[in-house]
Amino acid sequence: MSERDIKRRIKSVGEVEKITKAMYLIASANTQKAKERLKIADPYFRQIQETMRELLEHTNPEDISLVTDNEPKRRAGIIVITGDKGLCGDYNHNIIKLAEKTMTELRHSYLLVIGAMGRDYFKRRGFTIDTSLLYTAQNPTYASAVDISNIILRFYRQGLLDEVFIVYTKYISSFKHEPAVLRVLPLDQESLGVKERKRSQHTLKYEPSPQAVFKILAESYIKGVVYGALVESFASEQTARMTAMDSATKNAEDLIDKFNRLYNKERQGKITREISEIISSSEVLR
Repeated sequence: MSERDIKRRIKSVGEVEKITKAMYLIASANTQKAKERLKIADPYFRQIQETMRELLEHTNPEDISLVTDNEPKRRAGIIVITGDKGLCGDYNHNIIKLAEKTMTELRHSYLLVIGAMGRDYFKRRGFTIDTSLLYTAQNPTYASAVDISNIILRFYRQGLLDEVFIVYTKYISSFKHEPAVLRVLPLDQESLGVKERKRSQHTLKYEPSPQAVFKILAESYIKGVVYGALVESFASEQTARMTAMDSATKNAEDLIDKFNRLYNKERQGKITREISEIISSSEVLR
């Protein structure tokens, strides 16, 4: 490899290093934004969840449950949240792998995908995807969560779906995130995280009725769950991209160091050869 080739490769790798550093900084900024959104919204929806649990404790489940008269587990809707872009390590691969496993376990599934990477993957493999959820994963907003929630609630109430699951990436920390499956509908002890229903000895009165209170809270809760899944997935994607870009930057730096050593070695060899030629020529002239 000539000096010119080595210089060209050093320059090329240096350009890649600049890009990976820039993408790392962008992903870092996006992660902070997503964490702030989650921090602001989380207390509100946790309180709604706690109130709904109290409703289950003080009223009959028949009065407040959103379970329809459909045959149980006849058809399940699966919302898969992937990224719109790659270059984020195994983030998209892991969530798609979990989605395929979930669809295998559920005999009859109805696929709804958020994110271009997931839509492209499932379309290439011949899956039927509902086209009403063409939302971007790059800008999770509460407005989009409301739209998505209204769609799945309409399908559920019309009897088109008996269960609804969200397959998303749970954000644990800046260094850890993992794919997860969350059941959203029907709203019962399992979906609300109540292992065993406790019957309270006290009777509370809800105005205008337990059904009305539960319905209002349920819709807000579902919207919050969807919004939280969108934000957690977005934050996880950005941390995965940060890790991938940091690793790519370090690899580029190592490669540049390797080429610099190779360039110096080649240059030193060239200088040595020139000195040898000069000495040889001087001996001939004697």
